[in-house]
Amino acid sequence: MDQIEPQPIFDEIPSKIDIKILPKHKPEKFIEATNNKLIDPVYEDGHEIGFMIKGEQTLYELDYEEGFFEPNGCYYSRDFVPKGWWVLDKDSQEYFYDIDGKLEGDDEEEENINEQQILQQ
Repeated sequence: MDQIEPQPIFDEIPSKIDIKILPKHKPEKFIEATNNKLIDPVYEDGHEIGFMIKGEQTLYELDYEEGFFEPNGCYYSRDFVPKGWWVLDKDSQEYFYDIDGKLEGDDEEEENINEQQILQQ
């Protein structure tokens, strides 16, 4: 069983990205596998940790939000809805872009800066 590791695709991480340069989501692969009963849940200590597709060696691990990603970085919800992309920079730091290509956490930093500016006035 292969463990999925995202591959680095950026030297520097922009706050917004043109999603056309990111890998294309292919939820139909998972929907078709579900419809054909090819999805096998994987359990550890009695808890579901992910699933495999029959005939493949890849374990799609569920994260704390019950989502998973493919080796190319495409991220999906548990019901196979595309949610964004996990990408790595050259230092193997992970970043998440939502489905619109916006870097997760960028709003929080901007809000904190705005809040600090208001408090200083």
